[in-house]
Amino acid sequence: MRKILYIIFLALVLLSLACNLQMPNTVQVKGSPDFRFSADFDIGKHLKGLFNKDNFNTEKNIELLDCEKTEIVTYIVYMKLFDEKITLTGIDDTKDFQPSVDTDLASGKLEVQPLDFSEFLKGFSFDQRFIVSKLYLSGNSSTEGISVELKVNNGTALPPYKGNRASGLKEKTSYDKTALPEGGTDIGLKFNGEKTDINYRIYVKAHDTVKQQWIKNPSVLVEITVWLPFNFTADYAGAEVKLPDDLFPEGDLFGRESPDSDNTVTKMLESLSFAMEMNKNPFTHAKLSVKSKGINIENPITSDSLEFAIDEQNMKIINTPANIPFAPKLKLVFDNSGRLSFPRNFFITKIAFKAKLNHTIDL
Repeated sequence: MRKILYIIFLALVLLSLACNLQMPNTVQVKGSPDFRFSADFDIGKHLKGLFNKDNFNTEKNIELLDCEKTEIVTYIVYMKLFDEKITLTGIDDTKDFQPSVDTDLASGKLEVQPLDFSEFLKGFSFDQRFIVSKLYLSGNSSTEGISVELKVNNGTALPPYKGNRASGLKEKTSYDKTALPEGGTDIGLKFNGEKTDINYRIYVKAHDTVKQQWIKNPSVLVEITVWLPFNFTADYAGAEVKLPDDLFPEGDLFGRESPDSDNTVTKMLESLSFAMEMNKNPFTHAKLSVKSKGINIENPITSDSLEFAIDEQNMKIINTPANIPFAPKLKLVFDNSGRLSFPRNFFITKIAFKAKLNHTIDL
């Protein structure tokens, strides 16, 4: 009986309280939604597309061969120094030739203009650790007794070279191997993107012997090949690489058409983090820089992802009418030990947003 009276009393108390209840006039919305979607942006193709053979002011005896099978975008700089039949004077073609003094056969000069990347890759140089250069010497028959002397930029003459093998690159427009052709002699030619003059001299050294077979049909092919991977080092702290503008849609990233737009979504955002996941990371000692009106965000690149976060303070700046539209421009900024490579298959595979919502709605 006492239990029943207690329940009745409690019910009366609750009923009296209910009569004084009021509907809330605000509602607070909180959450942390995470959005991920696949992407298939071939950034490697974009970077490679920035290179044009017109950037390389070549002579007719210089070709650039795309090495199609390499992981890093690579070209062979192919230089045909000499490819002619030689006119011999005063040499008996019925026997071997062995001069008592050095005997010149031909000489000349080849001018190599620099690769001009200044429009999109200012402040970077080719990484010399990955560059290989070779000289190939061949003819219609044995060129065993023939020497080639090189002078680079009017410097001291390099030791003379001999050989009897062609590179096989003559008349090619591309290359399907992952290293320079076999044979040839490593000449250690530095290829730093600057103008290079190569003076050459083809001769028979005193007391060397040229075979009669070559004298009867005296032709010489002298080739230089440079294995040039697109690996770069930063020349100074602050060297930059701009990323494509079409990573984002045109206009405001949040879809606001004007500073007067009433966009509830941006007002609800307390903070936002953004990441572009890559299939590999070709950047060393670099950071991602994001700039828009009133915004300058920098974040070190430490993984296979380009990331930046917009904190509460920056969200307020983005929501300021004077800073609309928010149309971020992205670039990579390197320190003085930074390195950059151009992988042939380099994709942005996923784009992810993670938001923090905190918004009060008046009812």
